[in-house]
Amino acid sequence: KDTSYANVAFFTGEHWVTPAHPLLPGTHRSRLIREGKLIEQDITFADLGSFLEMRWINAMMTWEEAIRMDRMQLEQMVPA
Repeated sequence: KDTSYANVAFFTGEHWVTPAHPLLPGTHRSRLIREGKLIEQDITFADLGSFLEMRWINAMMTWEEAIRMDRMQLEQMVPA
């Protein structure tokens, strides 16, 4: 799922994906999907460690301004 103020996007190494069932669709997220920059996908908590990067996105910030987490930070979120 997403956060209370932003949607999330994850980089697989090839594509940016976003949860198929977000809390709210989000206008920025919806536009990025329409433009083919994001792909909707079922994402589980266990998947977090496999992504290279995560970004929090919303309509109040550009893609470049999005808050980011790298792979090491994502791996720390997943219990061993």
